[in-house]
Amino acid sequence: MDKMKIKNSIAICCIGVVIIIFYLGLPIGWSFYQAIFNPLGSLEIDRQYRNLPSEALIRKLTPTHPLGATPSCAMQILAERREQAAVPKIIELINSVNPNNRYQAIRALGNIGDKRATGPLLKIVAKGNIKSNPNYKPALYSLCQIGYEPIRPIVLEMLKRPDGAYNGSISMIKCIGTKEDIIILETMLSNIKGKDVHAISDRNSIREAIKAVKQREGIQ
Repeated sequence: MDKMKIKNSIAICCIGVVIIIFYLGLPIGWSFYQAIFNPLGSLEIDRQYRNLPSEALIRKLTPTHPLGATPSCAMQILAERREQAAVPKIIELINSVNPNNRYQAIRALGNIGDKRATGPLLKIVAKGNIKSNPNYKPALYSLCQIGYEPIRPIVLEMLKRPDGAYNGSISMIKCIGTKEDIIILETMLSNIKGKDVHAISDRNSIREAIKAVKQREGIQ
């Protein structure tokens, strides 16, 4: 009798696992299929979404499935519109179980530039630049886009590292850099030698950063 109960329990557990895998995996698989094999479908969604008012796009920020297709298209368009009314809902998506949702939400908040996102983004940065916190740099960059000046020492520390030309700090300093940082950037520019693709790309990025900081500081 006990053996029969054990077998029944195992069977129920197996059925439950299959249902969970189906529930969680099907939307992800369908999203992957759409992105790889049906890109025109994604383009059509983008076209349709761009014809919607912001209120309708905000409603689409609530995914019908926790791990399903992300509302990234709606977030992208709302960010392009700098739609501040979407900020509370996008902040909620920072805690989504879907890692792509989290990343897209962080980037959208930076692009919108609403200071209400400062606290939630700081919580991500406070966890540190560790392997288990892949959104550290995206959150740091979004804070720079918002113009959160207290984050500047962290960005400068990154900028002065040996990998400063390609660790993301160049894009960040463009948003919050001051005239004092121009000297650092010019020194970096003079230290990059070579004519390979990477060297050329790094020099161009630094030149763009210098130009952006000068414009920000009103320097001719």
